[in-house]
Amino acid sequence: MTDHQEITFAKRPRRSGARRAWLAPVRILLSGVFALKGVIAAALVLGGGYALSQSYGLPAVHYAYDYRGGGYGQPRYKTACRYLSPFGVHERHAMGGRCPWVVLAQAVAD
Repeated sequence: MTDHQEITFAKRPRRSGARRAWLAPVRILLSGVFALKGVIAAALVLGGGYALSQSYGLPAVHYAYDYRGGGYGQPRYKTACRYLSPFGVHERHAMGGRCPWVVLAQAVAD
């Protein structure tokens, strides 16, 4: 059998309390933030959704259109599209004779 030497390292001295005193407020602040992370995430999602709806509008669904042609075997060519949104009815010109099913509509200022 061979004898192995036991290797020991010198232990570092503990830090004084004065050096660690600034960590207590930081730990309290971080524990409060981590405890409220679900509430903070929900507030960010709702705030972001509100900001996007104010910038781009709310979804509006296509429900009617006006067209030209369509008689005696001719194809219909859509000229205007009507959409229903929380702000009311919106009318837009058809793009290339077609109406998208959903568009983003903003409130009309009076």
